Amino acid sequence: MKQAKRAKIFYGIIGCGEAFRKHAEAIRKNKESALAAVFDTDSRRAGIVSKNYGCEKSASVDAMLADRGIDAVVICTPHDTHKDLVLRTIQAGKYAVCEKPLALSSREGRALLQSRYYKQNIITVFQTRFSPAARLLFRLLASGKIGTVLLCNVHVYKYRDRDYFNKRWRSDRGRSGGMRSGPFWRDALEPGHPCARHDAASLRLAETHHGNSQKLSSAP
Repeated sequence: MKQAKRAKIFYGIIGCGEAFRKHAEAIRKNKESALAAVFDTDSRRAGIVSKNYGCEKSASVDAMLADRGIDAVVICTPHDTHKDLVLRTIQAGKYAVCEKPLALSSREGRALLQSRYYKQNIITVFQTRFSPAARLLFRLLASGKIGTVLLCNVHVYKYRDRDYFNKRWRSDRGRSGGMRSGPFWRDALEPGHPCARHDAASLRLAETHHGNSQKLSSAP
């Protein structure tokens, strides 16, 4: 039987800075996705990328969230804005795809997950799950070949130049949270693979950014 063609997912992106291009390119390369609109507090920058990607430039966050043609909103803004923007996005009935960290504290994170608007409609970007090393790790854990893991050490060798940290919000612990790569590895050490617990729509959103996440699960 021929499968019915799936409708496209239409995205909006808030924040057109350094993280923007990766998301915009992932959306553009996926045949089942389309970039509908962008917003940035720097109107000139938003105008440039909207022309480059052939999409609308939203006048405000509220305008983007009110657009019924947008299914999901990607949040690529400074860390201290994440919790509020995610909450506003799901309140508007849209999926939120948020750059890590989801929030600056466990209290903020729990508030989102306990919100009456949360319906498995939040995805946090942890692309390290889909690296070749992580795939191998998940397969080994699922096979039981390495037994029960009792202790893990993670070493991250990654270079960022001074300009990267000189941005005002990144150098402010209160705004950035004070940790950069740590959330990736804390996520990788979680028992089981969280993607397996998302519903079908969430998986489709994950596929847009990272490929078929269902194949990467080590959870039952």
